[in-house]
Amino acid sequence: EHMFGVLTQAVGGAAGLCPAWREITVFENDLLFLCSDGVTAVLNNRELEKIMQLNFTPAAVVNAVKEQVLSGGAPDNFSMICVKIRSFPDAPVICNDDKMENELLMRLSEKLCISKKKLSPQ
Repeated sequence: EHMFGVLTQAVGGAAGLCPAWREITVFENDLLFLCSDGVTAVLNNRELEKIMQLNFTPAAVVNAVKEQVLSGGAPDNFSMICVKIRSFPDAPVICNDDKMENELLMRLSEKLCISKKKLSPQ
């Protein structure tokens, strides 16, 4: 059963935050869209993808999604942000020590989150 309106994590709360992340590849002129469940309650991924294919600026995407959500009844409040990747600055040179430190911190963070989830009552 899907739980609507249930806050599962919050930044700044007393408990630790265990974010889920994954790496993606982005290219110049890509649009990135992030929204709340108030949007996805009305529009599925395919519908959102179609809107993004037809609208080439972030403002146009947000306006089109807003209109679709409102015309779909907007059963909940909704939030969204859309950004366009304009260009990439030259990549900074990362030394091996920095890279190893970043990888170690990521592994530690993942282990802490996994162990915390195992200890949490279900």
